[in-house]
Order: sequence, then C-alpha cells, then structure tokens
Amino acid sequence: MRASQKKQALINVITFLITAVTCVVLIIYAAKVAWQLFQDGYKTETLLRLTKWPLLLIIPFGFLLMLIESLRKNG
Repeated sequence: MRASQKKQALINVITFLITAVTCVVLIIYAAKVAWQLFQDGYKTETLLRLTKWPLLLIIPFGFLLMLIESLRKNG
C-alpha cells in the first residue's frame, strides 16, 4: 500500500510471471506423469486396485484453473 503505482504494477507483473511459469511447469509435469501411469496401466496398492492416473489428473487440472484465475485477475 505504501509503494507507488509504478512499483505496485511492477510487483504485480513479477508475481504474475512467477505464478504463470510455475503453473505451466507443474501442468506439463503432472500431465506427463498421469499419461505415463495411463500407458503403464498402474493401479493403486489397495484392495480395490483402482487405476491411479485419474486421481493424478486432478493436479494439472487444478493448476490450469489457478493459471486461468491468475490470467483473469491480472489480465
């Protein structure tokens, strides 16, 4: 609140860039892991033996929503 408008704008841009890059990296990495588990047919080590890739697909979806919200807020 004490920073000038220029400094506040610069802080907002830097924060947005860090958030966007982090989200994109995590979306790509988590999607690759989920895809690999899908190809391997990996199942959980529980009695139900559920396929694990749908559970891990939630992670890139969540980061995609975070990226969209960041774009909406700063766009």
